[in-house]
Amino acid sequence: MDTLCKTSKGDLILRTDTDAVLPPFWVEKIEKHFMDDPALDACGGKWFSSDGPAYICHAVRYGYYIFDPIFKIFNGHYFISGTNFAIRSSTLKKINYYQTQKNIDANDQIIYGKLKKYKCKFRRFNDCWLWHTSRRWNEKPWLVFYEMVSFIFPKLYKTRSKHPLS
Repeated sequence: MDTLCKTSKGDLILRTDTDAVLPPFWVEKIEKHFMDDPALDACGGKWFSSDGPAYICHAVRYGYYIFDPIFKIFNGHYFISGTNFAIRSSTLKKINYYQTQKNIDANDQIIYGKLKKYKCKFRRFNDCWLWHTSRRWNEKPWLVFYEMVSFIFPKLYKTRSKHPLS
């Protein structure tokens, strides 16, 4: 991620996962938010499960109603997923890019920490949503809950990639 971001030429870095499905308006909506607010450093949106069992799709979709208020209480802002994320190139440079700890596969939380540390402005917008595959949870549905909890309590997230259930 750092190599890609350091060599990019654009003003904005839009990040998603390879198994995300972008609605046709996704890029335009994100770009508009940056144009409407020149002070905005980073933004994102929700994501919804595009496949898999109905209970996984519902857990992800309706989990936001439970997860969001709790996350905001503990963190002061709504959750922005690395699956659906955009940041100014200048902001990435200012915060020294993504990962500084190579043993942690948790770039979402690393970026949050850096955005807060450098007092950057970031928001999540409801009109910037996308679909994402549920491949990670089809065989292990308990990971949906674990990931939500680990984002609320970042110390758990730091061990997520090392967790025996993942």
